[in-house]
Amino acid sequence: LGVESVQDELPSFQPADYRVKDPLNPPESLPQVSQGEFIKASRIYEGATRAVQLTGKAFDLTRERFVVEGKKAKTFSAGVQAATAFEKVKSDLTDYQIQLENNQQKNIELGTAKLRTTTAQSIAAQTEKELNEKLAQAQAGAELAQLQTQEKQTKLAEFKLQLTPQV
Repeated sequence: LGVESVQDELPSFQPADYRVKDPLNPPESLPQVSQGEFIKASRIYEGATRAVQLTGKAFDLTRERFVVEGKKAKTFSAGVQAATAFEKVKSDLTDYQIQLENNQQKNIELGTAKLRTTTAQSIAAQTEKELNEKLAQAQAGAELAQLQTQEKQTKLAEFKLQLTPQV
């Protein structure tokens, strides 16, 4: 319904047809209807008015329904956003729990690595002692062998002296 069509929507009405110059002597040319026609037409207009009013109420109801549907959609959207936020929190909690497990596993690996280091240090210390003992044994063996060699050389020299004629 545009401004241009408003005029076309109005019932036809000619004000000049209802011009009265002498109120006590109205012209017979005035438009007229009988009492029966008036009642009949009035009933039609009243019925049409009620029908238009009911149509207006239907539009009012539809408008309110759309408002409620909009509220329902906004509420649903808020629910979806809340559910999404909840799922993100659950995901964050799962990530946190995974990180805790990873940290525990790394702490176990660290403990194992420290134990390997301590064990390697103990083995190295014992190996050093063992090697020092073997060195000491080898040195003692070498010294004993040297002494035995000297003793045998001395005996050999004495034996040679015994064999040599004395002059």
